[in-house]
Amino acid sequence: MVGFPPFVLEWYVDNYYRAKARCIDPKAEPFLKYIQYEWKVKSESGYHFVDEWKQTVEPESVLPTLPNANKITVYMRPFNVDGVKGSPVFLSMDATIPFAFHPSNDNIEVNSYESPSSVGLQFRRNPFYGDQEALLNNPLLQVRRVSSMPNGLDERISISIYPPSTTGEILFNDCWRNDTFKTWFNTGSSGSSLMTVLLFMNEQDFIIHRKLIRIIYRKNR
Repeated sequence: MVGFPPFVLEWYVDNYYRAKARCIDPKAEPFLKYIQYEWKVKSESGYHFVDEWKQTVEPESVLPTLPNANKITVYMRPFNVDGVKGSPVFLSMDATIPFAFHPSNDNIEVNSYESPSSVGLQFRRNPFYGDQEALLNNPLLQVRRVSSMPNGLDERISISIYPPSTTGEILFNDCWRNDTFKTWFNTGSSGSSLMTVLLFMNEQDFIIHRKLIRIIYRKNR
């Protein structure tokens, strides 16, 4: 094969935003094993996240994700075993974290005067995300369920979100089994804490966002 086959860039989300190069010439499939990829990312302001091209064997790359407005352009150029490089293709996209949270801190205080059955974490569409309509309607960014991993353990406790949405609330009592949270809340001492990792999953079971939270109990005097 002379030269390089044609590619287009697409994005998806799984733990991070990711760009993927897809060859659009089916006849080139046998030659793809000889091709590797170089990537570069530039922000809307012109800032280069990486000064040099980053090389990958697989046709995809993890993208920088930020909580504030983060419109980026991703460039990819193929190269072969002889070091010959093809022409770059590019993709412009919004790599802003899709959600904002309330409470916004990762360390969340709960008070003894609150009800353990009603305290939780709210998520909503991030106001810094550029295209709010796209964020609202893109199924890749709609939460179908949240998986809680208490204390970072491999065990996952699934909390259903139906219909899939970009807004909702996760009650802390649902993040632990057997009323563990309620028991801790009712018997805990001021300053004690619980930790969990929350995985916000879409309909395809890809992770849209991962959030570590530490819940701190405060006892009113």
